[in-house]
Amino acid sequence: MTNEKPFAVRDQRTMKRFWIDDAVYDTYAAQIGVYAYAVYTALVRHADTAQTCFPSYATIAKKLGISRRKVIQEIEKLKSAGLIKASPRQKTGKKGTDSQDSNLYTLLEIGSNNGGVVTNSHYPSDCQSPPLV
Repeated sequence: MTNEKPFAVRDQRTMKRFWIDDAVYDTYAAQIGVYAYAVYTALVRHADTAQTCFPSYATIAKKLGISRRKVIQEIEKLKSAGLIKASPRQKTGKKGTDSQDSNLYTLLEIGSNNGGVVTNSHYPSDCQSPPLV
């Protein structure tokens, strides 16, 4: 019999990763452009398990090295593409007045608002399906 003590293996890696649906890259990236794709990536990075986040325009701009105005433009592209929903957040100031804080962004289900566009192939003889894009 050996005199070796059992030991526990500890996984000391940190899991600081996030996932982006392949469809965003495969289907939407060329349509929305690289800046909107980068802004989407930043929103995904900030999102919680409910798929919501509220980084400010300034925070996103600083992290990506682009202007605040560019972030605003790209957020509009993401909303138009049906990838996100933005809702204003209100904060109450010291004097009791409300003012707008950062937006609350919700990452939408991919393909849930694609306007009927077929994103996978179908038989050419199928005349009932919309055209591929």
